[in-house]
Amino acid sequence: EAQQYLSIVFRPLLAVQSSSSLVAEALVLQQKARISWYDSLIVAAALEAKCSVLYSEDLQHGRKFSGLTIKNPFLEEQ
Repeated sequence: EAQQYLSIVFRPLLAVQSSSSLVAEALVLQQKARISWYDSLIVAAALEAKCSVLYSEDLQHGRKFSGLTIKNPFLEEQ
């Protein structure tokens, strides 16, 4: 049961590992996009994981980073 739990719950959470390339990409994003350091790490990780949508109430709704679109989950879709 523990092995099954780890596979279901933790494996998706560990899809992106910290690396020097992730930090380097976050530095570029921070400067280029003028976003906070922590937001740049989140965006860099989402890009590395090949996510198409990142849900955040802190980043600008509709903003795009390469193939990634920011969506605020608290705004109504129109």
